[in-house]
Amino acid sequence: LNMLTLSKKGGVPQGHIRVHGAPFTLLKYNETAASVEQFDTLWASLTVRDHLEHAVRLYQPQLDAAARDAAVQDLMKSVGLEDQQDVKAGNEFMRGLSGGNKRRLSIAVALAKRPSVLFLDEPTSGVDSASAVMIMSFLKKIAQARAITIACTIHQPPASVFAGFDNCMVLSMGRVAYFGKAESMGEYFASVGNAPPPDTNIAEFVLDLVNTDFTPEAGVRTLLDQWAERGGKPYHGASGEPAPAPKPAQADVLAR
Repeated sequence: LNMLTLSKKGGVPQGHIRVHGAPFTLLKYNETAASVEQFDTLWASLTVRDHLEHAVRLYQPQLDAAARDAAVQDLMKSVGLEDQQDVKAGNEFMRGLSGGNKRRLSIAVALAKRPSVLFLDEPTSGVDSASAVMIMSFLKKIAQARAITIACTIHQPPASVFAGFDNCMVLSMGRVAYFGKAESMGEYFASVGNAPPPDTNIAEFVLDLVNTDFTPEAGVRTLLDQWAERGGKPYHGASGEPAPAPKPAQADVLAR
């Protein structure tokens, strides 16, 4: 995700990124993308409305007062914070929003930029399971309603969260172990000799497969080599049907 958000946080990034056919430069990022970090960086003493008014003023300076207020109302409605608009963000010393609602507000601030691509680092980190499912549910609705692509990094997602993703990439040792439809991931690993047990959390099963703490390194390298033999083509099911036309979707990048 560091490379996708053009951040410098160690390591040596490699590869090429394009958006609508154009190189993903810092200028292109500022024009088309926004990101939400793992930990919310909100102002404790500002309300939900305060945050969004500042964000809209910053990202959409051309709006007059009426249009700006409409944009703020739309953002609050999009993330389900209309009833919380006068609540301060708060912190450990000041009562305010719940962890789940802070995450919603952080997403709303990013959406004020009107991005075509939204990156989220661990969007369900630090919230309870019910909030995690709710966050993923409204992210999917936002992706469809606003016609944007949402890419998330998720570690050890519960089945209820993983079910909300359209596409998934599994990374291990700096290499790809799987990329394609999330719903077809179990089918793919079964096709290479690693069928998941019945009623298993497929995300947890696959992450154990590509984790050298649970699988011998030689076995992990075999899985990575098997994927490399596909030539980087996304997996869309055993039928071999071509990928559907691009549409708003979420991509879950599972990194170890």
